[in-house]
Amino acid sequence: MPGASVDHEHKRLICSQSWLQDFQRCPERARNELLHPTWEHTSETAIGTALHLFMELRLLGGTFPTAVEESTNWMLGIVESSDQPLPSKLEEGYGATPSGDWPPETGHRPTYRATMGKDTMVRHLAACIGGFDRHVVPQVPGGGHVETKVKADLAHDDGWTIVLEGRPDYVDLFDRVWDWKTAASAYNISETTRWAIQPTAYTYLASQVFATHCTEFTFAVGVKPHGLIQFIDLERHPEDWQWLARIARGALGLTRSLLHTEWPVNHGHWLCSEKWCPHWDGCRGKYIHEGSTEQ
Repeated sequence: MPGASVDHEHKRLICSQSWLQDFQRCPERARNELLHPTWEHTSETAIGTALHLFMELRLLGGTFPTAVEESTNWMLGIVESSDQPLPSKLEEGYGATPSGDWPPETGHRPTYRATMGKDTMVRHLAACIGGFDRHVVPQVPGGGHVETKVKADLAHDDGWTIVLEGRPDYVDLFDRVWDWKTAASAYNISETTRWAIQPTAYTYLASQVFATHCTEFTFAVGVKPHGLIQFIDLERHPEDWQWLARIARGALGLTRSLLHTEWPVNHGHWLCSEKWCPHWDGCRGKYIHEGSTEQ
């Protein structure tokens, strides 16, 4: 799904955790994504999505060689041509389609923007796959919910409903949500445990949809280029879910009243760059050229 959509007729704002995270970092980026959803892979996101496919196949009982082959071929297919058909299992809904990736039901295919060489991508993916299979797969209890698309009402405001949608990577039988990441460096544990919206959103969704009380969340991060694995365990509770609803109500207020007017901007984050923001050219790029001043 795109990050968010608004249904004025039925008074609904449907959003993902990633869109709410964008709203927190830079409201104008979130507005642009709401009006003009982007369907794009960079080299980094292609590696990350391929790793998700590998983990999905392994958790569904696939062998290591098969999972490696399918995930690597998927990534190379994106690199070589975003117009070629994706593997049939992906088209049937079997493969990984995390939020923001191309879901078959939309009819959209992502464009591809190279940010590293193909050989480097293959090495990075292989390293992360190796790390995940050695250190993550053995620790994850089987029999849980793999890449299950879920949604639930998050908040109500003045006759409107905010619907939260997502696709947690894995929810195990012990009510822990797992999420797979790839990154160029280890995550900042303090910032992640305090500020990350994704654990809040996914523990809430798991609790609502699977009729349980899910408060535990684990990030498993494959750090490139060597595939070292970082685990970050954290918790989210009902008061965190209520605060997420408050954040979403603020986004709804701007969406209802100022959708076609510029929202506040914030360039105090590394994602505000030509490389990482697909809306750069029409936003800060109109004022600043990358490299012309300190970012």
